[in-house]
Amino acid sequence: EFVTVGFPDAAVLSRVPVPVSKPGDVSADGQWRAQTGCDAPGPSGAATCHLELTAVDGRSRTLDVDAEPRWAPTGHALALRVIRNGSSTLAVIDDPASDAPHSLVPDALCHADAPCPVLAVGGFAWASDGKSLIVAGGDGPSAETGGGVIARIGLDDSRYSVLALTSGVPPYVYASPHGDRYAYTAMHPLGWQLYVLDASAGTDVFSDEMGADGPNATPVSVPPDVKGPMYIAWSPDGSKLAFGGGFEPPYAMKIVDVMSGVVRRTEFPDGYPGEIKWSPDGTRLAVSTY
Repeated sequence: EFVTVGFPDAAVLSRVPVPVSKPGDVSADGQWRAQTGCDAPGPSGAATCHLELTAVDGRSRTLDVDAEPRWAPTGHALALRVIRNGSSTLAVIDDPASDAPHSLVPDALCHADAPCPVLAVGGFAWASDGKSLIVAGGDGPSAETGGGVIARIGLDDSRYSVLALTSGVPPYVYASPHGDRYAYTAMHPLGWQLYVLDASAGTDVFSDEMGADGPNATPVSVPPDVKGPMYIAWSPDGSKLAFGGGFEPPYAMKIVDVMSGVVRRTEFPDGYPGEIKWSPDGTRLAVSTY
């Protein structure tokens, strides 16, 4: 059952939601909510997906896009990973009340060492200044093949700078609480790896195996909108990173101190770690296993 929500002054946002919907995220200034949803599949088996933008005063817009939205750390600009015809691009909505999504320069993620005649956008996150985005991209739609980059793209002028070269298109990018480091996943001959990028220095300061591959390090294909079977969680102060994975025993979760590189490993007897949540003081972790 889906119930109406008051936010923040008990204004009703939605009485009849779409049949398939995800919980909506609220903008940093508390003025807008973004919710993605898909209608029930039609006779052809295809579902029509869209993005619903709802203001605190009850205004609402529905955009016909299948997108993964991210609110800016300040204000209410919205970045979208838009999926069309099997490919993905990055777009931004400056004002949810009226603006249509506008794409960033499509070749902004191409690079001499990672050409991308067919651009694919993977994971992305806002930079702490709210004026640029940290984006993973490369050539081709697969997260497991081709060359890729992690780049910073400015919103005002679409200028970009390459921060790291990757194998494949990293499907996930996680910003630290202070926005100075970014964890991302990428393919490696040894299997799926987790990296931590220091954006100011433009270098990776940590890497380790995710342990989420299949037998013989066979890559596991995970849809872009699914964060399992592993989960990545920054500690509240951004000094540590917890991550887990692995479909087969031993099921493990790792906690890395990003500054020292020291890694602690915990094994679970009953299944792989899924959701990982830090306590507000950063001294405890709640973990669900499957």
